[in-house]
Amino acid sequence: MQRQKVLINSERLKESLEKFAGFGRTENNGVTRLALSKADIEARDYFCSCCKELEMTIKMDDMGNIYATMAGVENKPPLVMGSHLDSVKKGGRFDGVLGVLAALEVARTLADHHIKPQIPFTIVDFTNERRAPASIRR
Repeated sequence: MQRQKVLINSERLKESLEKFAGFGRTENNGVTRLALSKADIEARDYFCSCCKELEMTIKMDDMGNIYATMAGVENKPPLVMGSHLDSVKKGGRFDGVLGVLAALEVARTLADHHIKPQIPFTIVDFTNERRAPASIRR
């Protein structure tokens, strides 16, 4: 059986990165999207809408982490990819968000090619990824 060559849509990924850079854009093309700020909530909501378009199941845990899952052929633990959508003050525009959007592009590519993954595929957006508990920061 010959395998189909599947490539991501690099232009779509670039457009997604630009779209998310708009949530909290600062001068000099940086980003301030502090955890659970208005800009972060806008980015999180938009991320969820992108995942819903792909018919992914969206769940949020008690810490606010978002898990978007594409069903797999087998009911097994998922392959998980992602990072965080929030940023530090005047952070880089690709930090964190690139991990989430790279995973989103994988899901979009699977959908484009009508490929159902063998096992579930989950994208995670960790909330306030950089904030360590006080007991660790000492």
